[in-house]
Amino acid sequence: MKYTDTDVLALYIKYREADIGPFTREVGDFIAHSRRDRGATLDRTAYMFSQLAFFQKYQSNTRTELDFWGECPWWMKSWFLGKIEREPMSVLKRISGLNKKPLVREVKSWFNGSEAYSTQLVCKNPKLYYNLAQHFSRMISGESVFSSHEVRKELIKLLELESISRSELEPVIVATAVLLQSKSAEIVANFAANVRLSVHPTRTHPAVPPPGKTGKYVNILPDGNLKISVSTQNDTGDGLVNVALDLFDTGIDTEKYFSRSLVEIDEHGFPVLNLERKLAFERSAEQMVFPV
Repeated sequence: MKYTDTDVLALYIKYREADIGPFTREVGDFIAHSRRDRGATLDRTAYMFSQLAFFQKYQSNTRTELDFWGECPWWMKSWFLGKIEREPMSVLKRISGLNKKPLVREVKSWFNGSEAYSTQLVCKNPKLYYNLAQHFSRMISGESVFSSHEVRKELIKLLELESISRSELEPVIVATAVLLQSKSAEIVANFAANVRLSVHPTRTHPAVPPPGKTGKYVNILPDGNLKISVSTQNDTGDGLVNVALDLFDTGIDTEKYFSRSLVEIDEHGFPVLNLERKLAFERSAEQMVFPV
């Protein structure tokens, strides 16, 4: 078959609002809009950032007092709602006396307006506020935005709608990675979510020990598992640390798809794929991803 990343882009735009699934919608939105305040990637990134931010701001050695009234960090609403979403119903009921949906409504009522990232807090139930905060602050959890299973299921459906063979699933995923590479969306002013490609873990192969040496030696290869990741870029000056998380672990080895012209030697003398360069995808090429 012959197609390029531009053709795959057109597919995402075509089916962006066709209810294929959240990944298809998300990629379409990333392509269509640079400024957004909602979406699976932004919501998950804001939540992941909020967990470390809450610890640093309210639980570390330099902590400040947690208040239930007045100005609050932009990520506070994401923290509460993200924790509620992931907590078992039985635990929420025990802490609050409410089921999940009424509890979400109650927590949303604490924040001024309907915006996703409110900076004004007016809580008329401080007991519930502190009970939830005490419980939620006990643990920090990590998770990817999308699972490999749900992405592949969606893309198979998309291919079937276009009468394209399932054998094209991996190339389409690689083309999707090229489309997403270096995409960025501002969550709030001076705070962005940036998409990056990475190889983790990389592969190795056995090496002959140097003369006079024994033991197991390996050569580190530039190729391995392709990941699409999201990292925060915090330029707000609040001193809170950035976070990174997987957007999607492709489970695809890079060697088959990425041009050898992308291989460089890093500062430690190891070969690496430079995925920070501007990339293009061409299905008919021997190695489909190459620099431009």
